[in-house]
Amino acid sequence: MFESWVNSTTDSVFYKMFDGKDFRYRFVNKVKADRFRTTPEEMFKKTNSDFMSAKDAEIAYEEDMRAYNGETINCIKKIVHIDGRVEFSSIVKSQWKDSRGNVFGILGTARDVTRQMEIEECMRTYFSETIHSLKTKYIGYQVLRLIANGRYGAIPNTVKTRLDGITCSFSDVENMLIEALARVKSLGFEEKKLGLDEAPVDVGLQIIDKVLSSFASEIEEKNIFIDNTYGSIPEKQVFLKINATALYSIFENLISNAIKYVQFGGVIAIGYIIKDGKIIFNVYNNGPGISEEFQRNGLFEKFQRDEGTQNLAEGTGIGLYHAKKMAELLGGSLIHEPTNDNHPNFLLTLPIIS
Repeated sequence: MFESWVNSTTDSVFYKMFDGKDFRYRFVNKVKADRFRTTPEEMFKKTNSDFMSAKDAEIAYEEDMRAYNGETINCIKKIVHIDGRVEFSSIVKSQWKDSRGNVFGILGTARDVTRQMEIEECMRTYFSETIHSLKTKYIGYQVLRLIANGRYGAIPNTVKTRLDGITCSFSDVENMLIEALARVKSLGFEEKKLGLDEAPVDVGLQIIDKVLSSFASEIEEKNIFIDNTYGSIPEKQVFLKINATALYSIFENLISNAIKYVQFGGVIAIGYIIKDGKIIFNVYNNGPGISEEFQRNGLFEKFQRDEGTQNLAEGTGIGLYHAKKMAELLGGSLIHEPTNDNHPNFLLTLPIIS
């Protein structure tokens, strides 16, 4: 039973024996060897120094010795491999004893949590930057609230009514941030909540329809035509095994941008094609083109906005940065490929996972 588990688990499993000087591998499963890009046979009787950077090998030795002396090690570590690869592992180590209770080494398991750490860092960065960009606005919001409440003297009822409306709008923004933070929590960083283990998502019904519905008033106000004549989403059903929250966030950013910059009576098109085992979504609008300079330098960077179009709509300049990062964490990519007549057209490529 143990051998079956060791060979079927996605976790690294290893035993090390202490020879009085160093800890040498006596057993590693294939998962452990694969992460070091070698074989179990090659790792036999070798030490961490053969597979890790000198600094990481020294840290691992200290942990091994603590485990050997009876301490249970349970931590997340950043590992730099000799070939330069960086991984994060959730590691547990403890004493390895014989049937008489004599300690002669350590046993351990490790789980690759690199993707979870990347997503956590991406979302943490996104919201810290969002809060930073809103900070000055909220200072003004608090002042307006004080004025509306008469702190600085009496004001006409018409002005008070207007200020009350403004403060209510800011209150709505607060609620939106609370909702967004709840969405981040729902994303989860456990392996079971990432990509492969998500139930199939109906992209049209569960993602695009919902995003469009959330912007219904803006679409109606600008008399925007949503064109689904090619690619046909949501006309045709497209199911993906993917994290729905992350995908929603990407489309929310792309469609929001399209609505902001398209002109009154304009067109937004959302479509897809399947090519080489991948699905490529496009979000197009017939608004002003993005300057070539900004396409090369700044389009997907933090706090960057195109000087040629920034006066057309408000924005923080971090939405596309966030969308691109999330696309990459889903194993895909996000690029801008303008149409022949230089209208904005974003392409989201994602793997099709069966």
